Amino acid sequence: MLSLAESSNAPFNMIWKKKAERCKAEVGPLKEEIKRGLLNMQELARSRLCEEYRTNAEYAMSSTDDPFGPRAMETAGLLNDQHNLLEESQRLCAESEEIGASTLGTMGIQRDQLESTSARLQETLTTTEQARIILNNMIRKALWNKIFLYSIIALLIFFNGLALKHIISK
Repeated sequence: MLSLAESSNAPFNMIWKKKAERCKAEVGPLKEEIKRGLLNMQELARSRLCEEYRTNAEYAMSSTDDPFGPRAMETAGLLNDQHNLLEESQRLCAESEEIGASTLGTMGIQRDQLESTSARLQETLTTTEQARIILNNMIRKALWNKIFLYSIIALLIFFNGLALKHIISK
């Protein structure tokens, strides 16, 4: 009995294995693309930060005033602002990655639901076709039974008529 249950689940298990393999094949490149995009964005943010730092450092060094004067304070403020912007950009990138991963997961689930629904629809169509064939066979058998019964009735009437004729003629 157990082997019968296992063999009846075999197609089901194969379907899920195929779905998992296809999901990995579809999601893998997207995952790599997201990682590559995040790395590019981080590298761009770092290069911009370094460029801003160099520009601000040159500005601060060109000052003839006291190094702790207004230019140094302004530079420190600009560096702090740039640092805050970089952190905000990294936070937004992480949020975007989470949203993208969630969207991919949701789309995978919806694809599985659509495939499952499609399979159930196909099963329903097959069952409906089988029911149509059975009903047509039942109708045909009922028609043949009616014809047979009417034939029997006609023969009985005919033989009853002959019997009556034979009784009357005696």
